[in-house]
Amino acid sequence: PWPGNVRELRNAIERAVLMADGARIDASDIGLSDTAPLAARTGGAGELTGLLAGASLSLAAMERALVEEALRRTGWVQKDAAKLLGITRRKLNYMIARMGLTHPSWRRHRGAQGQDPAAPSLP
Repeated sequence: PWPGNVRELRNAIERAVLMADGARIDASDIGLSDTAPLAARTGGAGELTGLLAGASLSLAAMERALVEEALRRTGWVQKDAAKLLGITRRKLNYMIARMGLTHPSWRRHRGAQGQDPAAPSLP
């Protein structure tokens, strides 16, 4: 059985979907394996320690990687990416702007300053 509430289960599954290597998610991907430490299976503080122990990325880099992966998996459909991440579309838009992320095809059609070259320039 899942040791937490439904919201925690949903978040764990969404995180596992983003981080899974293949098309299948196992119990160990969400911390339910018998070999996982008890704190990791119950969502205790040990889970965070375990996640951070092997990480060489900063929190900002991890956040960026998750947002980029969600956008990639959803074909840059921001509504779907926000749902996958468990945040609002508005929050995702804020994060995209803050991180300076742009869709690869947007880069081809915009000038060096991020503006459409065909758009009229203002004095």
